[in-house]
Amino acid sequence: MSTYENFDHHSPECRDDIVGYYEAFREKCPVGRSPALENGYVYLTRYADVFHVARNDALFSSTRAAGGLEGTAIVIPSGPFGDNMQYPLEMDPPDNVEYRRLLDLILSPAAVDELRPMIARHASRIVDEFIESGSADLVEVLTNPLPSAVTLDWIGFPEEDWKRIGRPIHDVFTSEPGSERAQRAYEGMAYMEKRL
Repeated sequence: MSTYENFDHHSPECRDDIVGYYEAFREKCPVGRSPALENGYVYLTRYADVFHVARNDALFSSTRAAGGLEGTAIVIPSGPFGDNMQYPLEMDPPDNVEYRRLLDLILSPAAVDELRPMIARHASRIVDEFIESGSADLVEVLTNPLPSAVTLDWIGFPEEDWKRIGRPIHDVFTSEPGSERAQRAYEGMAYMEKRL
């Protein structure tokens, strides 16, 4: 692993052309340590490497405690939320086994098949909102709101909460640290934690 000084997934260059940005790093330095942000971080740009790390609990930890992190470890830099709640994504075996068993039951192929009409209803509603414009940023207008609406409907949140909760989840992963958008995302995540 080497250090490639310029890797920063929050940079304007990455935001302007994320596909090209990652492609360039896959060629130059596919695995590295970036000193960007407060404490730096290790990055991976190849699917095979990400897959290996995600499946190797003996060598790689998902917990914030492992790195002495405060806040939420699933975002870089770690957010100022999550102190009262640990997300299953931030747990290693055996701590996450019970959560996985519960999720396996409610996300079985048969259970997901039952959700198809609800998913189709939300997809149609969301596409109807932008179809007449002739063009769209699909992440912004479809792939961000659709999973949020489906998930929040599925777990019983009222529709008036969807934007207030769904948008911050996306923004917390994509906002430049310290920006006004990042601050709104943190406030939205705090609201979500309180609601949950």
